[in-house]
Amino acid sequence: ALLISTISAMTLTGPRVLHVIGQDLSVFGRLAVTNKQGVPHRAIWFQTVLALIFVMLSSFEPLLVFSGLLLSLMSFLAVLGLIILRIRQPDLPRAFRVPLFPLVPIVYLLVTGWALYFIMTTRPVELIYSVGLLGTALIVYAMARWRSAKPQREAE
Repeated sequence: ALLISTISAMTLTGPRVLHVIGQDLSVFGRLAVTNKQGVPHRAIWFQTVLALIFVMLSSFEPLLVFSGLLLSLMSFLAVLGLIILRIRQPDLPRAFRVPLFPLVPIVYLLVTGWALYFIMTTRPVELIYSVGLLGTALIVYAMARWRSAKPQREAE
């Protein structure tokens, strides 16, 4: 049941993240296209093709560990970023305040950090693939930002 709910959540949220990336970075503008109902159909197809490639190139368990490692790392960094933001800008208006702050996010970071450490030490192959994909994604993102900002620099 947990696997099915995770797949369902990623199927719904993943294309919307790609859609926003397409809106923010002109290089990926094709991912921002929606159909008449407002569904980001190109982002859905792009994610589907990527998922099929991953499924065809790997067996189930390594793929699950690989994706779990990346998702856990991203959530770890997001919570860490929120703590840093809260420290740097304590007066920033917030729609929600975490009860027992900073205890709850710190406990989350400790548990997630332990899980990440465990996966990294016991599954080095998946770690290498995860770091490789993350590094590639960071390079592509940096190049896309540079390319999207290029027309603005030339106009000035």
